Amino acid sequence: MQLRKLLYNRLTIATFSVIAVAVTFYVYVVDASSRALIDLDVYMQAAKAFANGENIYQTAYSVTDRWGRSIQLYYYYPPLLAHALSHFISLNETTVKVGWCLLNFASMIISSVSLSSVVKHSWWGSISSIPRTLLFGFFVMCFEPLYVGNGDGQVTAIILATLSLASLAAVRRDNFLEGALLALAINIKISPALLLLAPIVFG
Repeated sequence: MQLRKLLYNRLTIATFSVIAVAVTFYVYVVDASSRALIDLDVYMQAAKAFANGENIYQTAYSVTDRWGRSIQLYYYYPPLLAHALSHFISLNETTVKVGWCLLNFASMIISSVSLSSVVKHSWWGSISSIPRTLLFGFFVMCFEPLYVGNGDGQVTAIILATLSLASLAAVRRDNFLEGALLALAINIKISPALLLLAPIVFG
């Protein structure tokens, strides 16, 4: 009887996992990549300017939003992002959008797994690994700033994944990896530099 119940529970979890991944994949990759990703458009235009040796901060970039309006946006990020994307400027727009949405989707999965591991030694540890990761996946995938940011092609999910991995490295007392991941996050988007206040304040 116990074996039957165990198999039923595992089948239920597996079915829920497959459905959840399929739905979120459609929302964050298939549907999102079919829209106008204005921030990604800015990143790619800055990447082209970077590849041509131009000043990526000098002028605003013209982009078209999902409602067909033409707007002007500046590139507000450190040059690392533009440099990394400059290697992909020869790809067509559809390929870039799908690849970017896949990267963001993978980043959200990484965040879910990392955060689940971070809290493993708290009361969350009473929940087994897969259900706990699914719960964190639900919180991450349903986090509105991520949903909105992904819909605009922002770098938010990648930053969250980087900081989640940094938190996991901190829990495991791997100071070098923690610092490297935080430095990477800061070089992609400057706002994670605020996290440097914690070691300064608390020693």
